[in-house]
Amino acid sequence: MKSFAKQAAFAACLPWLVVADYNDAFVVEFDASVQLSPADLISRTQATLAASGLDCTASSRYHFTHAVFQGGSFNVDCTNNGVSQKAVLSTIQSIDGIQKAWPVTSAAPAVHMPRIPGISDGDWGTSTHGSMSSKRDLSQVLALQVRDNIAADTLPTHVDTGVSKLHASNITGKGIRVAVIDSGFDVDTPGLSKTNIVYAHDMTDGDNDVRDNCSFHGTHVLGIVGAKGDEGRFGVVGVAPDATYELYRITGCTSGTTDDAIINSFLEAAERGVNVISCSYGGALTFPEDPWSIVATRLFNNGTYISLVAGNGGPGIFTGASPGGADAIAAVGSTDNSQTPYYNWGGNWTAGGEGGSLRFVPGMPFDFPSNEGLTVWTSDTPNTNGCQLLPDKSSLPADLSKVIFLSQFDQCWMAADNSTVSLTKEFGIPYVMYYSWSNYTVSEGPLFLKVSAANQKGSVTVDYETAKQLLDAKAKHGSVQVVLANEVSVADVSLTYKANNRSGLMSSVFTSWGPTLRAGSMPAFHAPGGNILSTFPGWLGGYGVVSGTSQAAPFVAGIAALVKQQHPDYSSEDIRNVIAATSRPVKWYDGKGNTGDFLAPVLQQGSGLVDAWGAVHSTTLLSASALSFNDTANRPKELTFTIKNTGLKTTTYDLSHVGASSGYVLEKVDSYQLTEVVVYPVYAEVSINPTTLSVEPGKTATVSVSVSKEPALSEASTRVSYFGGYINIEAKGATDINKLSLPYTGFGAPLTTLHSINREKSYLSSYNVTAGKASHAEPGRVYTCTLNITADIPASFPGNEFPGIEVFLFLQSRNMSIHMVDAKTGKVVVNSYQSTSEVPWNGSTWYWDGSDDNKAPVPAGTYTWRVKALKMLGDAAKEEDWETWEAGTWVLEYTADSIFPSSSTVPKS
Repeated sequence: MKSFAKQAAFAACLPWLVVADYNDAFVVEFDASVQLSPADLISRTQATLAASGLDCTASSRYHFTHAVFQGGSFNVDCTNNGVSQKAVLSTIQSIDGIQKAWPVTSAAPAVHMPRIPGISDGDWGTSTHGSMSSKRDLSQVLALQVRDNIAADTLPTHVDTGVSKLHASNITGKGIRVAVIDSGFDVDTPGLSKTNIVYAHDMTDGDNDVRDNCSFHGTHVLGIVGAKGDEGRFGVVGVAPDATYELYRITGCTSGTTDDAIINSFLEAAERGVNVISCSYGGALTFPEDPWSIVATRLFNNGTYISLVAGNGGPGIFTGASPGGADAIAAVGSTDNSQTPYYNWGGNWTAGGEGGSLRFVPGMPFDFPSNEGLTVWTSDTPNTNGCQLLPDKSSLPADLSKVIFLSQFDQCWMAADNSTVSLTKEFGIPYVMYYSWSNYTVSEGPLFLKVSAANQKGSVTVDYETAKQLLDAKAKHGSVQVVLANEVSVADVSLTYKANNRSGLMSSVFTSWGPTLRAGSMPAFHAPGGNILSTFPGWLGGYGVVSGTSQAAPFVAGIAALVKQQHPDYSSEDIRNVIAATSRPVKWYDGKGNTGDFLAPVLQQGSGLVDAWGAVHSTTLLSASALSFNDTANRPKELTFTIKNTGLKTTTYDLSHVGASSGYVLEKVDSYQLTEVVVYPVYAEVSINPTTLSVEPGKTATVSVSVSKEPALSEASTRVSYFGGYINIEAKGATDINKLSLPYTGFGAPLTTLHSINREKSYLSSYNVTAGKASHAEPGRVYTCTLNITADIPASFPGNEFPGIEVFLFLQSRNMSIHMVDAKTGKVVVNSYQSTSEVPWNGSTWYWDGSDDNKAPVPAGTYTWRVKALKMLGDAAKEEDWETWEAGTWVLEYTADSIFPSSSTVPKS
């Protein structure tokens, strides 16, 4: 890593920020005065960088021409590797015609899968190994598959949400255009054979072929919203099967993508006139000033309904994903399926003179030999909750090509240096069979895994009972052989359902909670996302069961299409509000098998579980999807909303209040930890005015709501309580429609009570540039620097150990700075790093490379790091709304052979 070059408009020689995002790519929005061509944008960028003393080359990524957002994205490759992202960003920002610039950031699919170090900690929903490296010919598969034709829509998720009744009424999304933006799609899988796909664009290479052979995610998502196949097997049909679909592939054979690829897809889809956009990707919760959030919000306000994920960071407060926290956007959370589907394939085992059949779930990768026996090998060490050292492998057969490793799915392994490793990779075992815990329930559902080890050929999962049978047989006979079906035509496929009386129709334990970073209500509502059966790539059998808010978002996109079909005059805001108002609040489920006889927090479930039938048939529109009463320092005296009667006769509405459970933000007073998930059936008191009103057809009436008393939680002011509930709005004589609710949320103390800097995790560090790793540094540590002011990296330190700091924020801050400060005088000697809400702090490591502005040497002396961050909802003009923390001191000395500017000698403090 090299030092910063001189900047014209920005302090070049700043300490290093170590981040994992795309340091060399940027998004820009033009101002209203220009519309630069891609060539002009690159030309201006390179000229401005060169004028600032930077030897950099720019190359185009995407060009945005939609009226709501005009601009582009490009790479910047600098010869001097020491040029910082912030320095380049500042220079780009100064280019004439550019209104705003941002770094390109990453996004990932919101699929919920176990992540086990050394086993499944890589790309999610993708693989580039084994049979997935080439597309299969499905002609034989299609000919052999059983046709389980089902006339009526009996899919449990559809029955539970009223979708089945709408399909029976011929409301199927016909005439509505839906864009699905995701990984690649196996559009040849039989469950999608009649899906009306009219347009496709692969953002990874620019062509119109969005097929892939390395991912399940996009295929599963598309099936949820739009499945329509010849065979109708297992009753799988999309929520909007007769809609018209456009597909946008935003990633190759990796799980992640970039926000500029998503932005380009959003803008192109909207420009082409789609009514609904579904995207099951998200990023870390941040402020809505990032470009993806801005584009999504503007398109929504321009008439395109956008369905996005709440995220899979739960359970717990402040775990949502962006851009789901943006203005107007309806972030979708997840509820568990009421009937857990188990889709599996057949195999058999033999040991000694006995044997039997077994059922398994194909995993990723999946390239097993045809009708050949595999020898089961297991570790002699017992399972543990943590990682354990690699076991003895002396019992492994000499020929590993026919060995399958049997292990509990969450057992991880360590090498002698305590680093986590893949046992199958270390031992050269090509196949693996993972099994679930003995107490796996219908809430967890079937186990589907993607294994990350590069040498892996095939992986499957089995339940605990099957694994125990194999382990017992191995213990008895010394050896067990298994034969596993290697393709669906010989797989003896089966699908069974088990009633989920544990968590069915309640919030999934993984679903992310709100609020937004501006204390707004989030998520908007929930849809089925836990244990969802949908289409899968053909090489995995055509169908599969996975979980995540990735699955919930396309479900709501389908409902939006059904609403739009029935109400073509509805705006995107109308669609969001009617889906929210007709959703059904659900009871509290603690994720451990216990259900409360009270409602789950609004910050977990939003409006509740969607009701498609109610949304389509409601003759009432509300002007809001939620009311946010903020914290006690920013609470409005009252909030208002309107009720519009879209029916043909005067309707009288009765309004009442129903409380939802409350809780605390902090684990304890003055804590740096968010609370464990504990909720209380204690409610706020609200005033509603009026409580009864009559509204004529086509007319609206206004209702005001205020919080008259917060929940009686004893530590509300010190641990910061959160609360919420629902304004019930019921039309007199209503049966299954026009029974509405409007959620509200609030906090029982100023949110400036919360820390902005996590002092328990932050620390004075020594950063090893070679290893790319920070370690704790003892206060007073001496760093002896050899300085060469003419070099790309002015400073060098023994062992490449640079003075640094690890900074962890409690919550994302709108404004955070890091200063290098003289410990004796308190004077700032190096200009600070400065984050903003548009470009927030997204790293943890900051270190000094031996220079400050214009490479002027810093005097030898004793220094400290000063971190300053604005608290949540804080006023930057108020000193008390900032938190300041100083790490321990460190000492800078110079060697005698340091090279300073000609006018300097070794500087003294």
